[in-house]
Amino acid sequence: MTIAGDRADDSPDCKLNDLLGEAANAINDGADNADELILRVMEAIAQRMEVAEPDPCSELIAQAEQAEVVHDWDRARAYYEQGIQQAIAENDAWNHVRLLNKMSHLCHVQGGEAEAYQWSCRSVEVARGPGSPLLEGALERLAHCALRMGMANEVCAAADEGLALLRDSLLISSTGVDLLLLRAQARLLTSDAMAAKADLDEAWLQLQRQQFLRCAPGIQWRTGQWWRVKALVSDQTSDWNETSHAWQQALDAFRAAASFWETVGWIGEAAEAGNRAAIGAMLREYADAAERAGEFVLAEELRSQC
Repeated sequence: MTIAGDRADDSPDCKLNDLLGEAANAINDGADNADELILRVMEAIAQRMEVAEPDPCSELIAQAEQAEVVHDWDRARAYYEQGIQQAIAENDAWNHVRLLNKMSHLCHVQGGEAEAYQWSCRSVEVARGPGSPLLEGALERLAHCALRMGMANEVCAAADEGLALLRDSLLISSTGVDLLLLRAQARLLTSDAMAAKADLDEAWLQLQRQQFLRCAPGIQWRTGQWWRVKALVSDQTSDWNETSHAWQQALDAFRAAASFWETVGWIGEAAEAGNRAAIGAMLREYADAAERAGEFVLAEELRSQC
């Protein structure tokens, strides 16, 4: 029998808390088994999420994502719209922002970049209100949308605001890396390679502070993003060997992260499809760069892998 003040040591939450503490101590001590413990933490969290009772908005998101897998865009949109109304009715700012971002992504997948940008603007507006801790992520989504539309000033404004919010945070945030990489690409749109390189260097420093999570696929994927932007900067400032090396590093990191996620089954079909699309897009970018450098055989090989 558990007495008030005691804890049930065999409960999933207690076990997870113990594992988190063990992993934190291993990281702080630089222990050899830190990577293994981080993986165990990630597996425990995934298992905990599987048994957690989903809320109505999350269920609608899951249904929408399944519709996206089979390219049933109208059904996916209907689920997202229903979820948005549910979040508004429940005054649920967290899920409201999530759903607006999901709708923005759906529009992007369908090629509606202007509409995707508008949904992202709505997401930022909601995230500015009380009860939502998601403003940095909403600004990141807005910057992504603006970048795809070639709106360099809007990208920089969103990134600047997000980075200012994160500047005094004690948390280790991957969003800061993402915002710096987005701003670096916006700098390239205005041919400011020097400023782009400065953002790239700062992003690398932030990535290094997260290297205790280097086994995590999300960090691998983000490292791949860093190498991709490095390749874009090098394409303007360096020789082909350096550019090609950066593209290959990016591709290897993306593939390693995607393979890990698929092997352990931590992501659904929609996310796997998104990963494949991202890798295909990178292959096409690499092939375009190879053609500009006169490396036509390499370009043809890369396109065959898309």
